[in-house]
Amino acid sequence: MKIRYQAGGRPAANSDTRPPRIVDFPTLDTGKGAAIASLCPSVPGQDFGSGEDIYTVILTTWFPGSIDRIDEFPCFVFIAIPVAGRETLSSPIRKDDLKIIAVG
Repeated sequence: MKIRYQAGGRPAANSDTRPPRIVDFPTLDTGKGAAIASLCPSVPGQDFGSGEDIYTVILTTWFPGSIDRIDEFPCFVFIAIPVAGRETLSSPIRKDDLKIIAVG
């Protein structure tokens, strides 16, 4: 899976692509499934209003369907980070605790 960041609605350049490593499948407080993905290399946080680099993102689908088993392509996802920085979130994750930084 490749994540193509499209911050500000611009198509992402290939240098912005980060291969994620899925580390967990939590649930949002809405009942929707999510995936926590680790990024290496990290994403510069200042591009998204954060003073820290982004090493972890939360992914969830735009449309109904499961993120842990993608049956159809294309699969569009919201890419989010915790509002409060790198703190650990526990399931169920409150959607108010997330900031969408891109779509992919």
